[in-house]
Amino acid sequence: MPRADEVLLEPLNIIDDRMRFLCTYESGVYRLHMGQCMYREFTSDTLPDPLKEQIALINAFDWESLNEIDPPDRNLILTTMHKHYPKVCEDIGWRLDDWYALIVPYEYFLQLKGVLTTSGDKP
Repeated sequence: MPRADEVLLEPLNIIDDRMRFLCTYESGVYRLHMGQCMYREFTSDTLPDPLKEQIALINAFDWESLNEIDPPDRNLILTTMHKHYPKVCEDIGWRLDDWYALIVPYEYFLQLKGVLTTSGDKP
């Protein structure tokens, strides 16, 4: 049986044409978890501008006080914490410490992943 953290690192197709995926930040490196055993790494200089803007918006919230919610299980919070945060987070994402749940349009997710498709293709 797979461990919960392995399952929850998988991107999720949510509401229409948007994808939610995990981005971790450690030692100056952003790691975008794009699929099973697949990730892309960027520095602050190489991270695409739309993601920089998104992370800046997410960082504008008082996450330290918001992260005091229960349960303390990081994996559970990453998938459900949008219920505890401002409504705008449903469209951009949220964070727990240096873990970000980012929400992007499906086509942009494919570009980040490096997949070329015709417009409108869905998994």
